Amino acid sequence: MHSHVVAEGQAQAHQLAVKVAAMQLGSVEPGSIDWWRLQGLCEEVHINHDGFVCVMRPDNGALLCHPNLGENPSLLELFPGRKILISGEKSGPIVDLMKAANSRDFSIVTGKVELDGQLHVLTSVRLPTVDAVLAVYQSDTAIEQFIASTIHPVMQIGYVLTAFIVGVTAILTVFLINRYEAGLADANVRLEKQVGQRTRSLLRTRNAVIYGLAKLAESRDRDTGEHLERIRS
Repeated sequence: MHSHVVAEGQAQAHQLAVKVAAMQLGSVEPGSIDWWRLQGLCEEVHINHDGFVCVMRPDNGALLCHPNLGENPSLLELFPGRKILISGEKSGPIVDLMKAANSRDFSIVTGKVELDGQLHVLTSVRLPTVDAVLAVYQSDTAIEQFIASTIHPVMQIGYVLTAFIVGVTAILTVFLINRYEAGLADANVRLEKQVGQRTRSLLRTRNAVIYGLAKLAESRDRDTGEHLERIRS
């Protein structure tokens, strides 16, 4: 979502650069007619996530246009282009990173910069027609709040789904354990039957052996054999 917000800022910056090129501005020195047109564009543009757009000089980073210039003209004394921009593995003043970017039209540099004690996501684009840099600022705090507000309901749904999955898993686990125990009980019953059958078979074999030995003794001596019959009786 953060990448989506950054891409959205880049798209807005590119659209503004195209719009400025279509305005066919000449000199954008403060006080000139074209400067007033560019200043009016900065004032009327709406940037998401508590953002704003301004224009600065590409050489020294001095401010040219800002949506709050009407209320605070002293902003023209600022040099926002000298702020350190962290862009990926690179960092340095905004104007220096813009110079290091490709010389093609509308070259874009994106990163994070601190402004008035707050962190902002900055997208700067080169304006070759007026020799200036257009910068789109978006509050990093507002972006994080937007992401949190978007993710919160998704997380709530995730909690419900997690509870449902855990409950279903527990029910299935109990069912499988009960089925396993029932199968184990059936196996034990079958095993007990087999043990009983084999035990009875062994008893019958033992009795047959004893009876055979008795008959063998009887066949050798009639008196002894009759003695055994009398004892049995």
